[in-house]
Amino acid sequence: MATQSAKINTRLEPELKEQVEVILDELGLTTAEAIRLYFKQIVHRGGIPFAVRMPTAATLASMEEARNEESLITYATPEKHFKGAGV
Repeated sequence: MATQSAKINTRLEPELKEQVEVILDELGLTTAEAIRLYFKQIVHRGGIPFAVRMPTAATLASMEEARNEESLITYATPEKHFKGAGV
């Protein structure tokens, strides 16, 4: 019996493709195998296999704060970081 296959074409940023291919290579997967795994998980779970949602206002504010280098706190050593974090 012949195996049938469907072809999927998509466009995405070359940098994203390269980043993904580096990770997949480390995992021993081709892009086609990773997409096949993703599709199988969608079928198995009855939806996308991870949460897809809009960020809350608090999350957006935290993201903006993290982008502002002036608000970052730095520590000279990991020990000082842990002490500052109360750990």
